[in-house]
Amino acid sequence: MMDPYRMILINIVSVILLIGLICTYKYIFPKKTPPLLPLLIIISCLPLISLLRKGTYESGDLTLHAVFLQSFFESLKEGIIIPQWAGGLCGGYGCPVYIFEYVLPYYVGSIFHALGFSYIASTKLMLASGFIISGIGMYLWVKDHFGKIAGFVAGLFFLYAPYHLMDMHFRVSVGEVLSFAPMPYLFLWGKKIVETEKKRYIVYFAVTFVLLLLSHTSTTAILLPMVFIYTLTIWIRDKKRNIKKVIHFITALILGLLLSAYYWIPALLEVQYTWYSKGFEISDFKPFFEYIYSPVLFGFLFQGHQGELRLIIGYVQIFIVIFSCFLLYKKTIKNNDKPLLLLFLFFFFILFLLLQSFSKPVWLHTPLLSTFILPWRLLVPIALITAFIGGIVVKNYKNKTFIIILCLATILSTILNWGNRKTIPEDPNAYNTHWSLYTEYFEPNNTFYENQHASRVKLIPDLVLDRAPTNIGVLSGEAEIKELTRTTTRHTYILSAGTDVVIKENTFYFPGWVVTANKKTIAINYKNTNKIGVIIFTLPKGLYAVTVEFVDTPIRKVSKIMSSVTGGVLIFYILFQLIFKKRQFNSPKVLSKDLL
Repeated sequence: MMDPYRMILINIVSVILLIGLICTYKYIFPKKTPPLLPLLIIISCLPLISLLRKGTYESGDLTLHAVFLQSFFESLKEGIIIPQWAGGLCGGYGCPVYIFEYVLPYYVGSIFHALGFSYIASTKLMLASGFIISGIGMYLWVKDHFGKIAGFVAGLFFLYAPYHLMDMHFRVSVGEVLSFAPMPYLFLWGKKIVETEKKRYIVYFAVTFVLLLLSHTSTTAILLPMVFIYTLTIWIRDKKRNIKKVIHFITALILGLLLSAYYWIPALLEVQYTWYSKGFEISDFKPFFEYIYSPVLFGFLFQGHQGELRLIIGYVQIFIVIFSCFLLYKKTIKNNDKPLLLLFLFFFFILFLLLQSFSKPVWLHTPLLSTFILPWRLLVPIALITAFIGGIVVKNYKNKTFIIILCLATILSTILNWGNRKTIPEDPNAYNTHWSLYTEYFEPNNTFYENQHASRVKLIPDLVLDRAPTNIGVLSGEAEIKELTRTTTRHTYILSAGTDVVIKENTFYFPGWVVTANKKTIAINYKNTNKIGVIIFTLPKGLYAVTVEFVDTPIRKVSKIMSSVTGGVLIFYILFQLIFKKRQFNSPKVLSKDLL
């Protein structure tokens, strides 16, 4: 039996077994509802069964991100807590991938690899853990608003949103997949801040904000205004509202920005030195109906036979949006829930309009939006929005049969998409050959190296397509070179020059690379017309201890100090609170009061 059909059969059997398990529970405990959170976690494992297959995906970027993970893990092993330079990528010349690329997936993957899993398996486990945590977060957030049943349904909507499954099994954009996990928690902590005034939620919000930003910056950019408006709405409808709660929320936002300053400030200010800032604009708008219906296998397969993606919002998700409008018209929605439903319907229709090609001018002229490149990435926050709307509908339309049908339709309508079409054997050489040539947006910016404003960015095929043959070489003159040590960010050599020499160190230059010879800084020439972008330096005749090292620029230093100081203050505050509360609890006055 072909791999895709075997996987579908396994999925069907898994669903039947789960339904049998639920029916058995109801038979044994007829008056009890199954514990919903454990049940949601079990259901969230159904689309993860396919990850147990050996090998990597036939399509998508699973292998690519495993290679990124390997380079990231090597940096961590070298003691670099905040990896920024990927020494093994870009044809062996290295590039500053981790200054700009999302990094949380690689931190999580590194934990699994440190436990003994392969890079491919670690990447799969990272995807699986993010998937399960996202469902739990949605359940907790919506449950806090509308109760357990609403939270359960919203969790299913979020987990089984078509784009969520496509991202995990077909595209494997690990940053987007992992960004699903912190999103609902950010809304939950914002709600708790303005409702309870408990300071621990400020810390929770700030940390969750950092996790989301490190998962996917584009998702963060679109989600942050939504979180702000939502939290303000919660505050306005609170009868006990006061300005102090708003100050707490703003404080949480500022703390999140300061904690993550080491990441977003260099990414924002140093992106000008990469091709990313020159060669892309928003594109790939899909026709209206492509977001509504998939033409493959009667609408139930979200990937075409040639690997093309069918980027639908979801049939049940669209139904629930339309049905919620009907309930509004019929005045079935309770007054307390109306403002939230109207708000999230507003979010939905705004984002849906942004998916259409006529919105391109808005994308081009709105700061940060243009970094999306692909407008259909908005399907990530749309999945959250429709899940929340589903929770509101279930709370206000309490029909048990309707809820059961809704849950079954949400799960079963996606069953053909619970795994990649097939897996192929893992190639151990892929880490050092094909994928290590990957450059995407982070190879040198030609305009930066030539120090001129060119209208178009040109490729550098001699550097991008060919792996560096040696780490260092002589362009002119006579010299003997011995490599002493080589880590990701520090290369040391002994160089004996018989004449004046021009040396080529096969590393892409990027601000932060410094060359020293006998502890004296040497000028770097990265504008050589034949080897543009590579570190080239000149030495007179003599014997030298040469070090080529990647250090922090002033921008990176300041941003790291900002994050370190903020983190230190938060840790001090948390420890102080723990010690203070412990002493307060153990004081004679408290003890005597408790005894009485």
